[in-house]
Amino acid sequence: MEEIRDAIYYEQLARYARQLATRHEDALAARHLRETALKHERKARKLRRAEARSADGNHSRVRWAFWRD
Repeated sequence: MEEIRDAIYYEQLARYARQLATRHEDALAARHLRETALKHERKARKLRRAEARSADGNHSRVRWAFWRD
């Protein structure tokens, strides 16, 4: 199956996970949902950066923050 490479999709996933976390009664599950939302937001930012790089044509930039993926 092909991976969805759209930042909007991951932003929507993050928003939905945060909504579930606020409505959830179990604190541990709510925390896990918020952590999942953070992962989706990071993925969305990463895709936005990749889209911006491909639009600019700047592929020679060195990634110093390789641990944030």
